[in-house]
Amino acid sequence: MCAPISGDDEADFDSFSAIFAAVTIFVDYCSSCLNLFVRGGFAIGDTYINDQFTIGAAVIESYELESKYAIYPRIIIAKNDYDMLPSMFQEQFIRNED
Repeated sequence: MCAPISGDDEADFDSFSAIFAAVTIFVDYCSSCLNLFVRGGFAIGDTYINDQFTIGAAVIESYELESKYAIYPRIIIAKNDYDMLPSMFQEQFIRNED
């Protein structure tokens, strides 16, 4: 999932809200209806999207977070991106310094 980050606090808040709502619904549906547990990575950065593929630093970092660090079902956010989140979203995460 991708959302535009513009530097405008109100627009960015709406983007974060949409992404977190979608992720929450997806994770909840997978675990409660399908008995599947998911893991993933979340990163903020440049991304190029067209009709055939998505690529960019944020996509690569998200993949690396998921494949190297999300050993158990969970969604991991990049350390340097955590501070960019609005404070109400920071409260939703369990912080691990590793």
